[in-house]
Amino acid sequence: MMDGLLIKDRMIEEIEKALMRGTSGTFLLLNVEGLSLVYIKMGDAAGNALVESYAELLRSIMRTNDIVGMYSESEFVLYYQRRMSEDFLRDKCEYLNFRFNAISIAFLEGEESLDINTTIGIVRTPDEGRSFEAIYRKAKEAIENVGHVEKRAYSIYRNDSMIGISDEDVAPEL
Repeated sequence: MMDGLLIKDRMIEEIEKALMRGTSGTFLLLNVEGLSLVYIKMGDAAGNALVESYAELLRSIMRTNDIVGMYSESEFVLYYQRRMSEDFLRDKCEYLNFRFNAISIAFLEGEESLDINTTIGIVRTPDEGRSFEAIYRKAKEAIENVGHVEKRAYSIYRNDSMIGISDEDVAPEL
């Protein structure tokens, strides 16, 4: 565990176990653009402190049987071991994007040259995949669907198509 989050290999193992059970689940991939620049411009201690702030938020919104981890230095994974309604997903993504933005703004006060943006890709299991590799790839596609267009957006991958949703109009600016 790093910052209370599962590290990549352990996280993948836990998600694969859940997928093997065949029950419905919801996979969220949070891509935090600009996080690597915090490490480069402000140093490892600052980058680690910001990641810990994000990790604290993510731990606080997950149930004990759900899975939360860090896939890479700029990607967080949430795996809910249950199916989520689109209303719930909209509310959860709006909240996550709003809170990540608020944490970033507070943390980066005085560092106007750094811009951090969170985009979320969502995949439902087992409908859209029965392996970590498949759902991760589809979540990345969902992110690419909206990430180049909007900040603080999310997209649900569904049957080889995506529903792109932007928080730009609904999430309050800080």
